[in-house]
Amino acid sequence: MAIWVSDMPLQDLKRLWFATLFSYAALGLISPLLPLYMSHRGLSPLEVGLVASLATLISILPVAIMGRISDIINREKLQGIIGVGLASTMMIYTYASSLLHFMILQSAWRLSKGS
Repeated sequence: MAIWVSDMPLQDLKRLWFATLFSYAALGLISPLLPLYMSHRGLSPLEVGLVASLATLISILPVAIMGRISDIINREKLQGIIGVGLASTMMIYTYASSLLHFMILQSAWRLSKGS
């Protein structure tokens, strides 16, 4: 059974809206800095481009699946889980030092960002 926005109480809709607003605002602040951070950690411009391209490619299909999951379960709960995932990914970024580390972290970040 799908949950439609028109079926949600106004208070729940406001909380969902604010959670989404703050989530995307935070992502918008950090997104331009990630390539600079990767180059500061020793990646070449080619490797930074490879990391960004691979992360985009990996995140295409799971985004549709995450959308379906959010229709089935509580959207606020899913937003909370994804927020924790994003926060933990950002904390782990401080320890990344190789191309493989950044590929895995950027892919995980894009997967959780895409929902």
